[in-house]
Amino acid sequence: MEKNKILIVEDNIDLIESYEIVFKKEWYNVEIAYDWKEAGRKLKSFKPYVVLLDIMMPNTNGFSFLEKVRKTGNNVIIILNSNLSQDSDIERWLSLWANKYLRKSDFNPFELVDEVEKVIK
Repeated sequence: MEKNKILIVEDNIDLIESYEIVFKKEWYNVEIAYDWKEAGRKLKSFKPYVVLLDIMMPNTNGFSFLEKVRKTGNNVIIILNSNLSQDSDIERWLSLWANKYLRKSDFNPFELVDEVEKVIK
């Protein structure tokens, strides 16, 4: 599996554009999913090494998606990228399904790349 393959699951167009530019500049092979259905398809076809996952998106609970991915036995690295701030919920999600939680407001896109690289190395 190629460590430079990242699937970004995000519904904010501005963030998608900036994330895509910065990750590609750092030689990542980037795929974008704007919703959970698309993310599920791209997990199977693109086979990313890491998924950068926004939790709060319209029409679906991101945690259900996350749980579903893990229950299929998929061990892809999943980094939650959200502005949720309930520490107890974050701890639960990390212990059950995710590899890392990053608060969107704490990182610009360049810093986000650095944080992702810390997790995958």
